[in-house]
Amino acid sequence: MRHNLQRHAKRILAYSNRPRFFCSYTNVTLSSPATNQTLQSRIEAASHQKAEITTVLEQWLQQQQQQGKQLNPSLLRGIVEKLRSSNRPRQALEVSDWMVEQKMYNLPEDFSARFHLTEKVLNLEEAEKFFESIPENMRFESMYNSLLRSYARQSGEKALKKAESVFKKMKKLGLLLRPSPYNSMTSLYSSLGNRDKVDEILREMKENNVELDNVTVNNALRVYAAVSDVATMDKFLADRKEITRLDGLTMLAMAKAYVRDGSKQKARRMLHETEE
Repeated sequence: MRHNLQRHAKRILAYSNRPRFFCSYTNVTLSSPATNQTLQSRIEAASHQKAEITTVLEQWLQQQQQQGKQLNPSLLRGIVEKLRSSNRPRQALEVSDWMVEQKMYNLPEDFSARFHLTEKVLNLEEAEKFFESIPENMRFESMYNSLLRSYARQSGEKALKKAESVFKKMKKLGLLLRPSPYNSMTSLYSSLGNRDKVDEILREMKENNVELDNVTVNNALRVYAAVSDVATMDKFLADRKEITRLDGLTMLAMAKAYVRDGSKQKARRMLHETEE
């Protein structure tokens, strides 16, 4: 990555209604698990045996019922998160499917996790269907933010229209209290080079007393750099120097703007920071 940035720098100076998810595991019948095994260890073993995770869950449920114990949703949530963090989204989604069947979905993190898993394993269209299946009174702030971030990653006019609709809905519901939704919108507007809309978002954040964070500052700097408004770019950064950490793409965009403006010394200084 560093080598690519250096090479690029030198060139600049020169110029719930979703389809059911089916796991690919075979339907292997597991041997009776030892009673002292944790559910996590059973799932790990099933993974090596290429067995369905639901088989493990059903065996575990049966054992818990025989012992007169109740289902523990927190345990399953932890397993979903562990599978997600270890880059096993298909298994995580299978556990999530089972939780839905057992009517164990009722917390914001349940819906957010399932949305991300559906998008990752299937696609955004299926994740959108899942979002629409959630009752409106259960579409917490985190769910709207997740949807906005997904549109921001897509970019393009189609994604922008959908994002603007979600952003308008969040405004109506009074959910624009933190930087996250503004980040998604400035990211989209920045990718499309729409400087006026970025300025509008920044004004709205100020009016709502929402502090600019690092992501929003980087997005704004990139859009100012794209239109070669070096004066605004420099002032905007100077006013927020203490809270801002520039990422590589922002520094390269700013270096290009300096070159176009004839400020080669500033460009060299910015590229030197990029290389470091």
